[in-house]
Amino acid sequence: MIKVAKYITSVSWLDKKVVNPKTKRLVKVRSLPQEDREKYNPEKKFHSLTETDIYKNSKERRVFNKASDGDLSVLKHKDIHLMKENEDKQTPLHRLAQNGWRLPKEHIDKLLAHPQVGIISDRWGHTPLHFLADHAVPEVLNHKNVSKQNQQGSTPLHNYARNVDNPYRKKPDYKTQIEPLLKHPLYNKLKDKRGYTPKNIYEGKNDEGYLI
Repeated sequence: MIKVAKYITSVSWLDKKVVNPKTKRLVKVRSLPQEDREKYNPEKKFHSLTETDIYKNSKERRVFNKASDGDLSVLKHKDIHLMKENEDKQTPLHRLAQNGWRLPKEHIDKLLAHPQVGIISDRWGHTPLHFLADHAVPEVLNHKNVSKQNQQGSTPLHNYARNVDNPYRKKPDYKTQIEPLLKHPLYNKLKDKRGYTPKNIYEGKNDEGYLI
């Protein structure tokens, strides 16, 4: 069985000063190694794999490594492996989506078909769908969770608008990327925590016409 560490749900206890058992000096909990920090963690609600735990287990290591390399074969694994989280609450699905720029369309379609791709969030609230949107993958715009917000209120639609004009994201047939955005029903409706819509972000202006 894989040893799991408690996931940090509050950071206040990390600033508590304790004696480092090795140096005998007074230090903040956050400066201690992971295994020493956990005994000071007052919250026991969530669990996630540490990078150390992942690399102790060959099965988990293979799944994370393949996902990081954009290997779609990881989708064949059971969800018990695909849903394992590292310390940032990222799963192999997140890692796979981060490779969206090099995945062919048929692979994108298979990834988007996974039931958790627009739901499971990392510690910043990013879903795999957010990462695919970072790569201006137009298929993202048709996903039912395109309006899911991260901690900053940004949705995959915001991320898409922010990156669609990036020269490294543009496809030869640019129309297939830009037209679905401009015609999206939420293009000028969804607002992040700053009050910006995808339209504001794409045009680089706020509602008063100032550059953002």
